[in-house]
Amino acid sequence: MEIGFAHVLNKKIFLMNSIPEIEYYKSEIEAVKPIIINGNLFKII
Repeated sequence: MEIGFAHVLNKKIFLMNSIPEIEYYKSEIEAVKPIIINGNLFKII
C-alpha cells in the first residue's frame, strides 16, 4: 500500500534488496520502477 501511495505522489521508490521471485508480487513492484540499492545507501543521494 505504501509503495502505491508513493508512486501516485511521484516519489522515488527504493528497495534495499532485489524484488522477491513471487509472481504476483514481482509484477506489481516492477510496475512502479523502483531503484534497487542492494544495501548501498549511497545510491539514495
